[in-house]
Amino acid sequence: MTWRQCRVHGAMTGNIHNMRRRILLADANHGLHDVVRRAIESQLAAKDGQAHVEASQDTISYDLTEAASAADAVLRVESAVKAGDPVHMVLMAARLLNDAEAFIDACRQADPYVAFGVLIDESTPPPTWDDEAIARTILLIRPPHSERDIRHAAALMTELSHARRKAMLVDQQIEHHVTQRTRQIDDARRHLGEAVKELELAQAAAQAANRARSQFLATVSHEVRTPLNGIIGMADLLIDVCEDDDQRHCLTTIQQSGQSLLQIFTDMLDLSRLESGHLKLRSETLPLRTIVTETIRLISAQAQSKGLMIMQTLRPDVPTHVRGDAAYLRQVLVKLIGNAVKFTERGGVHVLVSCPEQNDRDALIRVDIKDTGIGINPAHVEMLFSAFEQADGSATRKYGGTGLGLPIARQLARLMGGDVTVASQLGAGSTFTFTARLPLFVADAASAQPQCQATRTATQNPSRDLHVLLVEDSDVSRVVASRMLVRMGCKVDAVNSGAQAVQQCLETDFDLVLMDLEMPGMSGIQASVAIRQQETRRHVPIVALTAHALEAHRRECLEAGMDDFMTKPITMDRIREVLCHWADAKSDADHDSCAQNRETTAMPVSQP
Repeated sequence: MTWRQCRVHGAMTGNIHNMRRRILLADANHGLHDVVRRAIESQLAAKDGQAHVEASQDTISYDLTEAASAADAVLRVESAVKAGDPVHMVLMAARLLNDAEAFIDACRQADPYVAFGVLIDESTPPPTWDDEAIARTILLIRPPHSERDIRHAAALMTELSHARRKAMLVDQQIEHHVTQRTRQIDDARRHLGEAVKELELAQAAAQAANRARSQFLATVSHEVRTPLNGIIGMADLLIDVCEDDDQRHCLTTIQQSGQSLLQIFTDMLDLSRLESGHLKLRSETLPLRTIVTETIRLISAQAQSKGLMIMQTLRPDVPTHVRGDAAYLRQVLVKLIGNAVKFTERGGVHVLVSCPEQNDRDALIRVDIKDTGIGINPAHVEMLFSAFEQADGSATRKYGGTGLGLPIARQLARLMGGDVTVASQLGAGSTFTFTARLPLFVADAASAQPQCQATRTATQNPSRDLHVLLVEDSDVSRVVASRMLVRMGCKVDAVNSGAQAVQQCLETDFDLVLMDLEMPGMSGIQASVAIRQQETRRHVPIVALTAHALEAHRRECLEAGMDDFMTKPITMDRIREVLCHWADAKSDADHDSCAQNRETTAMPVSQP
């Protein structure tokens, strides 16, 4: 709104009675001016029976201005608009103007909202207007020209002009508000677009940082696992042959320290995968009761060394087999039961496994782990599930640990459709509750076969004369793995490059290939692909032997044609497990081959 519009708007405030009404008398006949002035300025006394409308009209005051010619009238209209005090009505006699329509048009160009009153006498025919917009703002005052008619016309036309100006101002205000609001919306849209771009850049930066962090952790893990493989592996080999108790204790300390360091890196990798959403649970048939029992048996040695007792209760409603990820289920149990033993000095730990809910598809498994340990202040319970946090800082110094176990356990439990909660009292022990909703196992011929095979391989001894090709570029890792394999009765050929491995497989029929991934020249992945391409005899199992521990590396190995994945550092137990599995696979293949040969021999041979 301009300054002039503000003045016009200020002139129009008020009601019909106190509004300033300007009338311009455009006529050279001063007698007409006198007639109009007497009619406008006269005040009729209120009389009994007089109409209310007439009384109301007669109380309105007007500001009369005279113009002697049409040109003068147009100038006065223009000046009034510029001064912010516009003329509301131009009153004229049609017979005194040569071209009334041109005059009205000129006034309208100066002020489009002025109204007109035209006095018509008996000798002048009523004018006609080509422009309908002009006609709507002109009032024809027909003879006889009574004072009441003139006052009525003045009131009506000035009010019309005032209303039109007010409507104009309202329209301008609306247009101003619409323009302002549109500008605000455009600004908001622009800011939103900029925010989206900033968010996209931040997201890209976060993804890049996440990839860099994952790559960094993978690289560090690889570089740390390789020397740990030598430390833990050599300690494992020496413990089996060492007869001196003091030396055995020193070797056991070295081995346990290496395993503790390895666990720290494993937890960091797991936490990184969980936070990035890249950790995916596998769905496999797993013996639930057996896993719980074996986990407790694994930790029982640690409990016995502290004089603690671990009790186990498996309710009858707990299913024998379910579907899930055995490795991560075992990891949650190890962390929770291990923590209970770790923070308990006297008494023991009770592990109660139940199944509070079950339907045709899945079962809710609940594991309550109750200890008689140091307990936790209830105000510090939630801190337990934050990474690198512990309820009591002194516990870190006394019991060790990074504070990653419980956060990882809770996130894994939530991936399994459950949770990890705790109820504790300081000095009176704690109860950690782990729940998981796992699909039920439906037995069929296809799924029963691997289970039977797994049961059989657990009892097998791989001391048969397996011929193993070990591909490892690290001298330390190659020595450790070779000695473990030889100690288990295997015949070992060792090479230090992928190209040599491909050549050896072309010349020799191996029972198993242990393939490192990171090697100069031809990598383990490339070597495995080449071996599969040139394979003409039976399928030779290839097991990845690597310091990489990410799921992406496992998938890459399987896609390249490898059969299994073994993460460094390797142990005697892990080597024994792998050898048992593939020794049984070889035995089954040999058995099927013999049966096929016998069947072929028994078949009649057709004669030509």
